[in-house]
Formats: sequence, structure tokens, C-alpha cells
Amino acid sequence: MISVLAVVLTVAFGSMAGFALAVLRFRGRGLVMALVTAALMLPTEVLVLPQFIEYRSFHLLGTFWALVLPSVAAPISVFVFQAFFRGIPRPLIEAARIDGAG
Repeated sequence: MISVLAVVLTVAFGSMAGFALAVLRFRGRGLVMALVTAALMLPTEVLVLPQFIEYRSFHLLGTFWALVLPSVAAPISVFVFQAFFRGIPRPLIEAARIDGAG
């Protein structure tokens, strides 16, 4: 149950963020991508204590969410989805929008 929930949420949030970083043009896109890339360089051991303090303050210790949430915010998923969406040709996306895809 935990792994299914973690995978579904990671794919959902990673794909939305990756699509936004690859296709949409907005101010600060380079900064967001730099933060994602910088987060890839952080070892997971560095984040254990801040996550523990955060989960304790939200009373999430001993719950399934304490196991699911760290994997949902994985920067590697955003990076992989961004690279995938960058490989899709722009005319294909424009044709899909003309055909009514949201």
C-alpha cells in the first residue's frame, strides 16, 4: 500500500512539474530548474533530521504519510520527466491542443 501510494503520487507530481519546466515558459523557470538540480546533489542522510522535526510538528510520526512523503518530493523524478517532455516535439503538443487536449 505504501509503495503504490508513493509511486502514484511521485508520478503525478513529478510529471506535472516536469511538464511545466520543459514546455511552459514562465519567469523563474531557470531558478526552479537550478534548485531541482541542486537538490539532486544533496545526500538523503542530510534530510533525515529536518524531515523528522517537520513530521513531528505535523504529528505524522508513526503514520503511513511519514513513509510516503519523502519519496514524493524526489527531485530525480522531476528531472527525468523534464528530460522526457523536452524530447516531445513542440508541433505535436500544439497539434494536441488544437485537437482539444487539455
